[in-house]
Amino acid sequence: SHQMSSPPPASFNSTINLAVPDSMIGALLGRRGQTLMDLQSESGARIRVSQRDEFVPGTSNRIVTLSGAQDSVNNARNMIRQLLSRNP
Repeated sequence: SHQMSSPPPASFNSTINLAVPDSMIGALLGRRGQTLMDLQSESGARIRVSQRDEFVPGTSNRIVTLSGAQDSVNNARNMIRQLLSRNP
């Protein structure tokens, strides 16, 4: 049931899931979650990290869920990519 529709406006809420290696979750969260809070306020997206025992099946990757306006989600994804590339 795919309906032809115009693309949603930029303010439309979107959600994407990123697989982040468990070893990098610490860098993403920061001390007491400070880095994560900064990322959320800078990007405007909501960022949720899966529980310690919640992995992408068959991997040791945690699931990081970004949600919010399309632009905010894209910003957050780029910021997380940069952050993780600095923390090999």
